[in-house]
Amino acid sequence: MAKSYDAAGNVATSSVTVTVNNSVADTTPPVISAVSANPIFFSSATISWTTDEASDSQVDYGTSTAVNLSSTLNASTVTAHSIILTALPTIPPISIE
Repeated sequence: MAKSYDAAGNVATSSVTVTVNNSVADTTPPVISAVSANPIFFSSATISWTTDEASDSQVDYGTSTAVNLSSTLNASTVTAHSIILTALPTIPPISIE
């Protein structure tokens, strides 16, 4: 109900109807682009990328034969993503997906 009071304290009211349509779900995943991997130190790297819509951030990685590790999920929704991976093994090569 909407209300308005004048200087004398008289009140006027009116009904208000609000309809919110939350039935349309986002079913399209974000598009990932501009992916880069930059070494920081001997066994660390920063993985960066962008998305076309705000989304969370996580990197799956491992050796070239088994991608079986994941970074901690960053639940902040952003379009410019960056994850730092530490304690990476130096041999064999690392695969990042």
